[in-house]
Amino acid sequence: MSKADDTQQSPWLQAGRLAFLALYVFAALAALSWLLSNVREVKPANRVVVLRMGVLQRAQNAGLLLAWPQPFEQVVTLPAAETVLERRVEPLLRSRRAKQADMSAEDDDEGEPVGDALAGSGYLLTGDAGIVQLDIRVFYKVVDSFAYVLQAEHVLPALDRIVTRSAVAVCAARDLDTILVARPELVSNGNQDAASRERLRSDLLQSIKEILRESLQQAVLLLMYKEVVALMANSDTLLYQTVFMGIIFAGLVVCEHFRSLD
Repeated sequence: MSKADDTQQSPWLQAGRLAFLALYVFAALAALSWLLSNVREVKPANRVVVLRMGVLQRAQNAGLLLAWPQPFEQVVTLPAAETVLERRVEPLLRSRRAKQADMSAEDDDEGEPVGDALAGSGYLLTGDAGIVQLDIRVFYKVVDSFAYVLQAEHVLPALDRIVTRSAVAVCAARDLDTILVARPELVSNGNQDAASRERLRSDLLQSIKEILRESLQQAVLLLMYKEVVALMANSDTLLYQTVFMGIIFAGLVVCEHFRSLD
């Protein structure tokens, strides 16, 4: 038997070939798994937004999604437009530190008094100097998927602030009897207070809508102002600057018109 045949029949060489073959198969499977990583089924309760190299590319509802793997395309899963989401407004609840301070005060009567910030946590002041606690749950839908993806981390905190601001304003404009839901001793006095308590939720909802509308108008005006200022900075003639100022004035008039219609 020749020396070449001995080399081909060497156990080390055969083991190296098998190891190389196994590594090749593993690399091929890993590459195939990476290539198909963004090929998935979108459930009926969800929809996805595809970003190509960080740019919003398309939105797709339920069905089979075909997308390039990361980092070429990124897939963000969102609830469907028909899905109703629930959000409990945590800032209106008593904080954990306040609850711990309450428990410490109950255990130790001679302890240090609770500060004003902790003592007032979770309470709202009414128009007749009463205090109430509200547990508000907001139900909402994601309509604009592109806008939600761009501002996802700011949506829920902004929603909490808007609802908290509306709750403070609504409670300050009402007395305690028109806020409390269960007051059987007041029913015999008339239906006016009962009707006022029934309108509490609708007034709160209307206040939230007004704040959202004002925020949207301010955002549009700010965007128009920035665009016009940029155009004015690049224009040299007085005529162009006058036209741009007219555009700003027209935007203000339109916003005031829609506000008067509401």
